[in-house]
Amino acid sequence: MDSVKKSLCKVTLLVLCLFLSATLKSTAYADTVYTYTGNAFDYFTGGASSPPYTNISGSFIVAVPLAPDTTYNWQIAPPITYSFTDGLNVWTPANSWSLGTNNITTGASGNIVNWFLDIVSSAIPSGQPGWGYPGMVTVNTPQNGQYDSASYSTYSTASMDNNPGMWTGPPCAPTAVPEPSIMLLLGSGLIALAGWGRKFKK
Repeated sequence: MDSVKKSLCKVTLLVLCLFLSATLKSTAYADTVYTYTGNAFDYFTGGASSPPYTNISGSFIVAVPLAPDTTYNWQIAPPITYSFTDGLNVWTPANSWSLGTNNITTGASGNIVNWFLDIVSSAIPSGQPGWGYPGMVTVNTPQNGQYDSASYSTYSTASMDNNPGMWTGPPCAPTAVPEPSIMLLLGSGLIALAGWGRKFKK
């Protein structure tokens, strides 16, 4: 009987130690979404007009929240995915590329305070005014000013100056989510513990 009690205690301690170790050291974080809503275009050239070209809006997704007081270059640390629109065109990694100037800078709380995003279509959509590869730019930096712009050719653009939009996203401190492997480990340990308990009762 004493040997059974000792074995039961060992299994209990093992399960608790493994669970605490896995919980403290091995956590995963839910994908984090940052959403941009730009103000309405108020200047048009060429064949552009509103509607259908309204404003720049969209979002990008990263694996963990952005750290505070940090600048991210998309060429070095690209997001998992992104999707932006001007009201008609939609830019995603499947149909466009982001240029090397793309930078995101966060403030003390992890919120986005400065940015320069320049995204260009990889093909020319049919039915667009003018000619060329549609692209979008949203900028809010001390060096480059504040503006949103969507272009459809050299002579066809929609833009808005000196009135930057707003980003929304989570605070920089993420909420930890246990990985599936942790839950599997805990479940296996509890099953083993229950089996030892039934053996002890017999």
